[in-house]
Amino acid sequence: MPTLIDGYNLMHAIGLARPQMRPRDFEKNRERLLAWLLEKVADPAELLVIFDAQNAPRHGTQEVVRQGIRVQFAHRESADDRIEDLLARELNPRAWVVVSNDTRLQQSARRRGAKFQTCNEFLDTLTDDRSSPLPDPEPEFFDEAANSERRDGVPLLSDEENQQLLQIFQTLPSPRQRQRR
Repeated sequence: MPTLIDGYNLMHAIGLARPQMRPRDFEKNRERLLAWLLEKVADPAELLVIFDAQNAPRHGTQEVVRQGIRVQFAHRESADDRIEDLLARELNPRAWVVVSNDTRLQQSARRRGAKFQTCNEFLDTLTDDRSSPLPDPEPEFFDEAANSERRDGVPLLSDEENQQLLQIFQTLPSPRQRQRR
């Protein structure tokens, strides 16, 4: 069944998007989401994933096909607006399923006669076999350009440095011991 997916909404639902992400993290996690969908969906050509264009790739292409999955970036409008517009122009909206947690899109789908699923309902249909877990989210504290540094540029400590600090802190008096003095 043809499925319209609110891309960032689904990414948030499975932990691949979070507030304050950098554009290259969005790009990496969009690719991770699409790869996971390819693994889980029987017919990727049935999917149309719509992403807001705020963190979209810089190219101006409105639609790309990634290994069978159609992907659109909603330039000069929101993904919600694009999905509503696609449903409004669709000759047979009853054939479509809209995947989003947004109440507005669920109401719009209902008005047009399309089916809708929350992101969790959609995920439940894809993860019934449990053999392929949800994609791992990008670690929050690492910069993919240099895994040895935190995002703020402060180098991570080596195992030896960690051990030295542990020894130092273990020899310090506890807060209770300091109060007794």
